[in-house]
Amino acid sequence: MNKLLKFWQSMEKQPNTEIVKEDYEILNRHNLLISANRWKQVCNDKTLKGERDAYKLHAELLAEPFDGDIENAKIYIVSINPHAGNYLAEYTNNFYHPVLGPLLEDKIIKNRYQQNKDYPFYYLDPKLIATGGGHWWRNQRLQGVIDVLKHDYDITDYEAAEFIAKNVFDLELCPYHSESWDSGSKDAEIISTLPSVQVALDFVKNTIIPGVIDGSKKLIMLNGTPTLNGWIGDTTFEYCNKNISFEQLYSELSDEKLDKNLSEEELNEKFADIRMICYWKQNRNFAQKALITAYDKKTNEIKKYPAGRLLITSLKSIWEEEHKQ
Repeated sequence: MNKLLKFWQSMEKQPNTEIVKEDYEILNRHNLLISANRWKQVCNDKTLKGERDAYKLHAELLAEPFDGDIENAKIYIVSINPHAGNYLAEYTNNFYHPVLGPLLEDKIIKNRYQQNKDYPFYYLDPKLIATGGGHWWRNQRLQGVIDVLKHDYDITDYEAAEFIAKNVFDLELCPYHSESWDSGSKDAEIISTLPSVQVALDFVKNTIIPGVIDGSKKLIMLNGTPTLNGWIGDTTFEYCNKNISFEQLYSELSDEKLDKNLSEEELNEKFADIRMICYWKQNRNFAQKALITAYDKKTNEIKKYPAGRLLITSLKSIWEEEHKQ
C-alpha cells in the first residue's frame, strides 16, 4: 500500500474535529482553524469577518485529501485545497443535508479505502451533482470534457462521466477546506509543514512525477500550486536543461527580459512560474491551468485551455486504446 493511502486509513482525528491529530496541534497553535459556528456567523454578518477568517481551515468539514482511483488513474490533477465557498452550502446543502450529507460523507470515507467502484472520482457521480464539489468539478471544470467525449464517441453524458471518473485522480496538497488561499503567506508556509501535506507532497515527488517522466502518467497542476513557497521544490526543474542561465531561460520562454532589480520574493515567484513553464515546454505530459474548458457563447464552441487540451487528448487516447476493434 502506498504511503498516502496508509496515512489516511490509519490516521487519528482530533476529538470533535475532522483534523488529523498531528495536524491539529500545529494549526491550533497558530490559530489557523475556524469552527462551523464562527463561519455561519461570518456568512450571516460580514461585519464580523476578521482579516484571516477566509484563509482559515474548517475544523468540522470532512477532510478531502484526494478524489479518484489512486493506483489505476492515468491523469493526475494537483490542487491546493478544497474550497469551502463564501456561502453556507457546504453546511446546509451537503454535510448536514438529510440526504446529500450522509451520501457525500460516505463517498469521501469510501474513497480513502478505494471502494467507490462506479465513480472512483466521486464528484462525477450523478448523485452528487447538487453538492458544492459536484458543481465545481462537473459544471465548472469537466462538463466541457464530457461534452467532447459524448460528441466524438456517440456516448451518453453518464457514460462519459463514468469513463472520466475511472481515469482522473485529484490530489489536494492541503486536505482541509478554506474560502481563500494566499500562497505567499506565513500561514501557507506553516500549513506546508503539516504531516498530511508532507505525505501529499511525497506522493507528487515520488509517484506522480516519475510517472510523468516515463510517460505512464499525465499531470495537470491547477493555478497556484507551482508557487506554494517551494512546496513542490525543484523536482521538476531537475529535468530541465541546466546549461542555460535562469535569465536566458526566462527571456526565451516568457518573451520578456528579466528585471534584475526585482526583490528576492518577486524573483522566487518568477522562478517558480518559469520552472513550470520550462517543464511544460520540454514535457508534453504536463500542463498548468485552472480553467480546463469553457463555453464561448459567441462562437458556440468549447474553448480548450492547455490543461483541457491535455486532458481531452489523453482521455481520447485511453478510450481508443480500450475500444480497439
